[in-house]
Parts: sequence; structure tokens; C-alpha cells
Amino acid sequence: MTGVTLKMRRSYPEDDRAKIFKGRYLESIPDKEFDKADLITDVFGVFSYTKTPMVVLEKYWNLLNAGGKIYIHFGSKSNGMIIDQKNERHLLIEWIENNTPFNVL
Repeated sequence: MTGVTLKMRRSYPEDDRAKIFKGRYLESIPDKEFDKADLITDVFGVFSYTKTPMVVLEKYWNLLNAGGKIYIHFGSKSNGMIIDQKNERHLLIEWIENNTPFNVL
């Protein structure tokens, strides 16, 4: 298991099976510091606060093993909208379908 957190709000017992990146944004961590994954979950995580969603999706794609899956949950806060780098608003699902190699279920 790998976790990324800018601020650790709780303390967790040390576990050799877990790798926790603290105090850095996902976007700033080189891919080589991560292990490849079969499953990436982001529940109110990086994707819900990033200003560079395409960078995050590319990083997830690069870290995913062939045949792996990514589950992202943003909650109602995002209203299903995204603002791109041109400051234009898009429906998130349409933006992902049109700008990434991901399938939306």
C-alpha cells in the first residue's frame, strides 16, 4: 500500500507493507519513487484538490500495471465539473473521456 498526504492528520503504526509520502504533492513526486500498482484508489484525495488534473491522471496511468484499475471519488463538492488550464469549465466525465486514455464507467 502507498499513500500520499500533504499533512498527516492522524498517526498510524509503522508497517513495512505501507509506504507513506508525507509533505509533498503527488505531482511533485517522481514516478520512480513509486511501485507499480494493480489498483489505485483516490477517495477525496489528490484528484479532488489538484489544479493539474491531467498531470495527476498521467501519473496514475504511468503507475498502473497493465490491466490495472483506477477508482476516483470526488463527492458532491466537485459538482462533476472541472476547470482546465485555459480556465474553461467542463463536465468532468466528458473531459476525461475526451482528453485521457481512460474509460469512464
